[in-house]
Amino acid sequence: MSAMDEVVAGIEDDHHRIGLQGEGDVLDSKDVPETVRQQVDCGTEADDVTRRAFAGGFVFAWRCPGNHANEMKALVFAASADGSGARLIRFPTPNPKKTETEISNVRWLPKSGEIAQLFVDPESRICRIESRWRVEGARAVLTHWRQTRDCKGRGGWLTLVNRAPRR
Repeated sequence: MSAMDEVVAGIEDDHHRIGLQGEGDVLDSKDVPETVRQQVDCGTEADDVTRRAFAGGFVFAWRCPGNHANEMKALVFAASADGSGARLIRFPTPNPKKTETEISNVRWLPKSGEIAQLFVDPESRICRIESRWRVEGARAVLTHWRQTRDCKGRGGWLTLVNRAPRR
């Protein structure tokens, strides 16, 4: 088994361990609201879009180009299921000058109103990043960010953000 195969197997194990949830309502391309379409510019058509009630509104998840280790998605928040008031969610990073418009391997945490991601890049100095944001409408607030050079995530973690959840 190659190093990359081991990383992918580890991600699959992580997905099983954390119990990735269902994708919500799968939308036919013709049913994706124009207001949502206007928010996303990741180079894919609206043929793999889902919608779920989340954080006091609806989040549309649009699949973007990724690789075998990272399923990338752009997330759009709307006040209602018809897409009214749609806005692309921008995800801050520990670098105050950088935000992400797409995140990987999304995990939905509805009880806390948070979205988590797991990102793996074996070709980068930082191989694995785990992060979490609290969603407040179309605004995402970074609450956790940790990273390691260990692609399997077994050690060497450096925590850059660790904010207590709001009560």
